[in-house]
Amino acid sequence: MNTSNQFATKKQAVDFLNSIEWLDTHSDDKKWSSTGTYYTSHGEYSRPDYQPRRYADGWAIHVTYFYYPGTFNTPSDGRMDDESFAEMFLNDANPW
Repeated sequence: MNTSNQFATKKQAVDFLNSIEWLDTHSDDKKWSSTGTYYTSHGEYSRPDYQPRRYADGWAIHVTYFYYPGTFNTPSDGRMDDESFAEMFLNDANPW
């Protein structure tokens, strides 16, 4: 299993997201989000979306968060860093 948020091909990134049992694809099959119960944080109105994206050094998982405007201390959308990637995806159980 990959231990960093970097993949050689889009297929590897998609296969990785499909292998996470607590993620499910949206109807467009381009984005994934968590299944089951998700508890939003202060100012958050929806669960985050994950999708493979091409970067200069290869493919990686991009995360999009959904917060109301004006909410302080929100995480930034973008490429997941290796620490967040390991924390979220390398655990066997759903982190929520």
